[in-house]
Amino acid sequence: MKSKIILGNFLLICWIVAFAGCHPKADPNTKIQENIITVSIIPQKYFIEKIAGNRFKVNVMIPPGASPATYDPSPAMIMQLHRSKMYLQIGYLGFEQAWMENIATANPQLKIKNVSKNIDLIYDHEHHGENNHDMRGIDPHTWMSVKNAGQMAYNFLEALIEADPDREEEFKTNYHNFIAEIDTLDQFIEKKFKDIPSRKFLIYHPALSYFARDYRLEQIAIEKEGKSQPPAYIQEVIREATNEKISIIFVQKQFDIENAKAIAKEINGRVSRIDPLDYEWEQQIREMTEALANSMNP
Repeated sequence: MKSKIILGNFLLICWIVAFAGCHPKADPNTKIQENIITVSIIPQKYFIEKIAGNRFKVNVMIPPGASPATYDPSPAMIMQLHRSKMYLQIGYLGFEQAWMENIATANPQLKIKNVSKNIDLIYDHEHHGENNHDMRGIDPHTWMSVKNAGQMAYNFLEALIEADPDREEEFKTNYHNFIAEIDTLDQFIEKKFKDIPSRKFLIYHPALSYFARDYRLEQIAIEKEGKSQPPAYIQEVIREATNEKISIIFVQKQFDIENAKAIAKEINGRVSRIDPLDYEWEQQIREMTEALANSMNP
C-alpha cells in the first residue's frame, strides 16, 4: 500500500507539472471555472443536484466500475479538478486518503469540504490492510445511511451556498424538499423492518454498517480487510446463516459474484446485487430495503 501511495503521488506531481507546462503563461486565477464542483463518488452528484439543480457541472473523480479504495485518477481527471471551484469529499475513502493531501498542495486555491462532517462515525478496524478503505479505521460508507443523509444534505447545502451565495434561498428551498424526501424514505424503512423475526443478513463486502446501525440490524461480512477469508471462516458464516435462517447475500456490483453464489447455494438462499455507487441513491436504498425485508419475512 505504501509503495502504491508513493507511486500515485509521483504520478500526480508529473501530471500537474505536465499540465502547467502546456500553459506556461496562464494566470492560475483564470483556470477556475465557477460552475464546476468536483466530488469523489457518483451518489454525491445526486445530493448536489437535489439541492442545486443544474447550477453546477459536477465532476466525479471515481468513474463507474472503479473502486473508491484503490482508484488512481487519470491525467484528464486531474485537469478537470484543477479547474474546479470546490472539492466535496466523502472524507474517509481509500482514494481520498491516498490523494487529498497532494491534491490540496497542488491546488492551493481549491476549497475542500468534507460532507461527512458531524456524522457519528463507525470505527471499524477490519478496514485495515493492503486494500483498506480507510487507514485510520473509519468505515467510509457514510452515504449509505438514510439517517446520515440529513446531516450530509446540510453539509452539501453549506458548501453550495458558499460556492454561490446569490442562490442561497433557492438552495434552501430545495434542501428542505430533499429533507422531506429523506424523512419519507426513513419512515418507509422503519415500517419495513418493524417486528421482523430476524435482524441479521449476509453481505460480501461490509458496506452497510451505517444502514444496519440505523435500523438495528446486523451485517455479517464474508470479506474482511479487502480479502477473501479462509474456508474455516466461511464454514462458520454458513453455520450462522443456516441457524439464523438467513436467505440473502448482498454483493456490490463492483465485486465478483461467484463466491457469494456458492455460499448462497449452501444456505439455500439467493444473491442480491446492490450498488452503493449508483447515481440513483434513493432508488438503491428502497430496492435494497425491499429485498432485505422480504428475505426476513418469508
